[in-house]
Amino acid sequence: AQHMPRPEAQAKTKALCREASETQTPLATLVQRDAPDIDTRPLFDPAQQMGLAPSEARQFATTIRATAKP
Repeated sequence: AQHMPRPEAQAKTKALCREASETQTPLATLVQRDAPDIDTRPLFDPAQQMGLAPSEARQFATTIRATAKP
């Protein structure tokens, strides 16, 4: 959204995924090629893709421990 409108980004992503599949080129390589001015590393870092899941899981575990019968 910071770099292009959503519909354009979706179309670009679809085209890059198709190219990656057809050429057996890693998607990260193609994205970096087409957007050299953007730090795309976080897009392909699995740790960055977790969103709120880790903190929500910790909160859930804390709640369960607090309400579990000994």
